[in-house]
Amino acid sequence: MFNKLQLILSPLVFASCVSMSTLKIQVLEPASVPVTPALERAVLLNRMILDHEKNYEIPDTLSPGSVIIESFNRTTTEILFSLADILNESPGIDYVDDSKLLEIKTDDVNFMPDLLEPNLVMLICDSLEADGIISLESYYVEYIDAITEKQGVTESVWQNYYKGNTELQIYALWRTYIKTDGGLVDEYLIRDTMEWVHAAYTISEVRDNLPSTDEILLEGAYFTALTYARRISPHWLENERYYYSRGNYNLRVASHFIVNDQLDNAEMIYMELLEGRNNTIVAAACFNLALIYELRGDYRQALVWARKSYHAKRNRITLDYIAILEERHTKSGELDKQLGIKK
Repeated sequence: MFNKLQLILSPLVFASCVSMSTLKIQVLEPASVPVTPALERAVLLNRMILDHEKNYEIPDTLSPGSVIIESFNRTTTEILFSLADILNESPGIDYVDDSKLLEIKTDDVNFMPDLLEPNLVMLICDSLEADGIISLESYYVEYIDAITEKQGVTESVWQNYYKGNTELQIYALWRTYIKTDGGLVDEYLIRDTMEWVHAAYTISEVRDNLPSTDEILLEGAYFTALTYARRISPHWLENERYYYSRGNYNLRVASHFIVNDQLDNAEMIYMELLEGRNNTIVAAACFNLALIYELRGDYRQALVWARKSYHAKRNRITLDYIAILEERHTKSGELDKQLGIKK
């Protein structure tokens, strides 16, 4: 239910008569501090649009000046669009279109702005048919870059080189308000540093291989949106899984079905392999059946097959997979609550 089949990588030798491959899948992770399912329809608000006619004390590269303010506003707008794109991948929140993206100009720059008035929250939610507002309340960055001369050993000879280092220190305050009473349901301050490093024998090569200021600001914007989105709503993560792809003709055929997301066809082959006397092949078939049930979102049945595989042929990879499935089974209960699924 919560997994997406993606692609297969190169084979990995696993045992004397069977071998394994790796499969990349996407699994749904629960939010750490969910606002769903109470907030399914969201308005996204940017309260950090600066007025060009004002002067602000903004650190470093975002110091006062109309061009710099324009760059700053473009960055905070990008944060809002990035958040919308990320939340649109989450099954916890309904699709956020452009009509649900709002911006408010400010002439009062501080780290901890006043809360939105409850009546304003309820008015916005009523007019846009939303359950709540996710708001970027404040945003600051400190941009630092430097190129220093270093010494290192190359073929037993000391040689000078240059090391470029760029840092973006991010301070972002997020708040989420709920329509019910216009009150605050979550507040989170992000304080983090992103770093880019490159070393070369010439200063020009160092500069050419470090991102531009605009690229750095855009990466910072996406990071700010991603961090908060994962806090409040279920999100997809890419994971890797092993499965048995070779050992006999039937395993190879079933592997083709797995890669092409034809799980029913693969399952029929694995069920037939269970009738054989070769414990290694039986264990492989059970293991792959566990993967099929995980891909379908049935973690309970996946655990049944993984444990049968371990009983037929004990090995570390199967034991590790059982631990993964146990964790996924626990998280599936959290996800049901966050998605408002009743069982």
